[in-house]
Amino acid sequence: MRYDAEVIGQNAGIIWRNLSEKGELNITGLEKSAELKKEDILLALGWLYKEDKIASKQVGKGIKFYLK
Repeated sequence: MRYDAEVIGQNAGIIWRNLSEKGELNITGLEKSAELKKEDILLALGWLYKEDKIASKQVGKGIKFYLK
């Protein structure tokens, strides 16, 4: 798959909608709910961080992501 701004932006929208509907999710939760590969999720999370749309917190040894 070729990654470009359009694809990453579309995936960011998928992640945003999942966080909006389900609340806090970790990477595994996002993989299941968004049905995206881990690499796609990480790129989309970076996009959402850059736009200041999400935040994260450490929970145990993991990280949970949520909308601002």
